Amino acid sequence: DHPVAEAYPAATILSSLKAAGIAVTIGSDAHRPEEIGRHFARTFDRMQAAGISHLSLFSGRRRSEIPLCSIPFSSR
Repeated sequence: DHPVAEAYPAATILSSLKAAGIAVTIGSDAHRPEEIGRHFARTFDRMQAAGISHLSLFSGRRRSEIPLCSIPFSSR
C-alpha cells in the first residue's frame, strides 16, 4: 500500500519462477486483522497471468499444492 506504484513481486519475477519450476507461496504483511489477505485476489490473477497454476501451502513442514482456480476469493 506504499506509493511505489508497482506490485511485488513484479511480473518478471513471477515469470522467472514459473520458468525455473519454482513453487510459489504467498504471505500477508498485515498490521491489522482486517488487512490480512487484502491483495490476494489480485496476486492470484497476476500469478495466473505469469502461467502459474498452483499455490503451494505448508502444514507441519510438508508442502502441498492447490489449484489457483479453486481458491474461493480469487477474482475468477
